[in-house]
Amino acid sequence: MFIRMREEEGAVAVIVALSLLAIIGIAAIVTDGGNLYRERSSAQNAADHAALTAAWAACEPGPGEDYQVAGRRAAAEHGYSAAEVTIEPHPDGILATIDTSINATFGAALGADELDAVASAVATCTIGGDGYAIFADGTCGNSVDLSGSTGRVEGGVHTNENLKVTGSNHSIVGTVTYVGKAPKNAAGNIEYTPRAPLNPVNSDPKVIPGHSVDDYLPGGAYHDADNFYDAGSKSISSSGGNPATRIDPDTWIEDGELKPGIYYSDNDIVLNSSDFDDGIVKGNVTLVSRNGRISVTGPDSRLTAFAGPFNANGDLGMLAITEYEKNPKCTSQGISFSGSSVEWEGILYAPNSRISVTVSDSSTFAGQILGYSVMVSASDSNIINPNDQDAEGFVALMR
Repeated sequence: MFIRMREEEGAVAVIVALSLLAIIGIAAIVTDGGNLYRERSSAQNAADHAALTAAWAACEPGPGEDYQVAGRRAAAEHGYSAAEVTIEPHPDGILATIDTSINATFGAALGADELDAVASAVATCTIGGDGYAIFADGTCGNSVDLSGSTGRVEGGVHTNENLKVTGSNHSIVGTVTYVGKAPKNAAGNIEYTPRAPLNPVNSDPKVIPGHSVDDYLPGGAYHDADNFYDAGSKSISSSGGNPATRIDPDTWIEDGELKPGIYYSDNDIVLNSSDFDDGIVKGNVTLVSRNGRISVTGPDSRLTAFAGPFNANGDLGMLAITEYEKNPKCTSQGISFSGSSVEWEGILYAPNSRISVTVSDSSTFAGQILGYSVMVSASDSNIINPNDQDAEGFVALMR
């Protein structure tokens, strides 16, 4: 009997010990688990704040605060030390990670003195809306070539190969994407907004926005029969070549400027200051060529788009479009616009050839330059996509 009771007491002790262990385990789960959940939530809030702050710092123009410093500062406002915070580039933007721990209350009895809490967030910053200021569809080495001094581009820039920047004091306000090598720019010759690591960024190839010469011809979506000036197979030019194979643009000039409308030629279209009495190329026009080149040259030029894909605000429209070169060529120039103190508005579109824009002396081109390759020389001048204006930018959590 005595031996049996001792055996029962031993069994009860084991049961009690196991029960206490279970109770401690449940207490650890409830208490430490709750504490860990609260810490994890706090760390996530801090990571979100740090990522957004870092992205915003990268989005501000000028040198500004370093994005990593800004992110760690935001995390510190939530009580996390620099040793617990990592701010680094991420394919989708900027990654903030909080790696911290808390002391276990009951978990220590189970061998867990500390419990880890890790939280992360990715944020990015975007400036501008939809659309590009400059787009190069070709794989031409330096498909986008920006030169000059103190040129400013407002809007997205994309090249299906490389971006080359020469000259000095350029700025691009908008997302820059490239498919080839990362842009190698001389120190101080360009400022990106957003700044690194958000800009410029490697990208998959993109397809040039679609437009067609046929849209401006009879039966096309943007054709205007009452304001259509058709040179047929003749070029539109006041000089060069056989006069029998060209039409002098003076034929369609009224009150010192081109009559409003669509100007079409299967051949070249050449407008220069000598065609106008006051030496200024101006008008509300859409220049269209099936197989030729389009050239506009002269100081103080004033041109706006007559027809095309205007938005609700009346912005853009097509200023010049050509399908020159049936087989795309990187160095074959399809559109050339050159002048000082000019104001041009609209889209330049040459999907199979190069577009060259040379502007200086406070010139403004408000529109899009969409070509197989693009060369822009801008000195004290602006290239602006009016559909892409949100200079303040906005930040967003990606995950």
